[in-house]
Amino acid sequence: MPRKSSKKGNVQRKAKPNKRKSSRAKGKSGSSGPQPNRSMLDRGGVAYAQLLRDPCNSALTGFYGGPSGYVQRFTSTFNVGTTAGSTAGILAVLPGYSYSLGYQDVAAESTGVTSFGYASTNMPGNNFIANTAKESRVLACCVKLFSNASENTRSGFVFYGNVGAGECPAQGGSGTTPAQVETLCPISVRTPTDCVEIRWMPGENDTNYLSQPGTALPMQGDAQGLLIGWSGQPAAVGFKVVITTVVEWLPNITNGFTVNAMQPPASMSTLSQIKTALYRADPNWWHRAGQIMFRAVRGAAMGSGYGAMGSVVGAMRALTM
Repeated sequence: MPRKSSKKGNVQRKAKPNKRKSSRAKGKSGSSGPQPNRSMLDRGGVAYAQLLRDPCNSALTGFYGGPSGYVQRFTSTFNVGTTAGSTAGILAVLPGYSYSLGYQDVAAESTGVTSFGYASTNMPGNNFIANTAKESRVLACCVKLFSNASENTRSGFVFYGNVGAGECPAQGGSGTTPAQVETLCPISVRTPTDCVEIRWMPGENDTNYLSQPGTALPMQGDAQGLLIGWSGQPAAVGFKVVITTVVEWLPNITNGFTVNAMQPPASMSTLSQIKTALYRADPNWWHRAGQIMFRAVRGAAMGSGYGAMGSVVGAMRALTM
């Protein structure tokens, strides 16, 4: 049957608003406040975060602002705690501020150091940097301590922390004891069977180029150091120390190197964002054993889920999604 026409004529109904579309538009308009930015790190930021948490194996990358230089990995090895009669000691490493370190062995944990000194002699690549580079700065650093004692004689404790450079013993200072270092440092462990590994988190003042590595006073402000102490060790046995640094350097004009062309920054992420991402992914990222970290990296690379130890790289990637 034909439809009856309305006396009022054909009236076009008004379309109902799309509630879903409207609610989305409302969210974008910011009427309920600014939405959080989920993209904490860009690709360059993730690459640099990986370098900080694994300086020994991660792909080399720049990060800091200013002139971009050559990036190189260096390693040095030496012994501490081998002075006759010593059972305790202190090691302080200032990678960024002065590219130097100082250490001193003492008889016991309550014995103070005398005329504590810093030098670049045992820092990785010191001769190359001093003779080839005009300026340099450290992107990443880790310190490993291996006990020289046998399994039958291994004893004592190791304590360590990422601390402000001004909290390290002063150049030429005396009186600081390993016991005081233990109080200051957040981590204290029994001397392990394999090694203790500590990774450095730079401060804003560590991002500047140094004219030359060498002796300098620890400074107040946002410059970071690695402070390590030990006590109760077998007398004069000590530790093997392995330090790895990733250094960005600008060539000296007399050595025939060509500077890199001007390049955009490797990342737009900030150092604060890098630090936040690392600690959110794993608050202990800076002092785990190398084997554990390798398993985490391998698991993330193979696409596995988070295990009991968690995957730091996977968690950092999740922060960028």
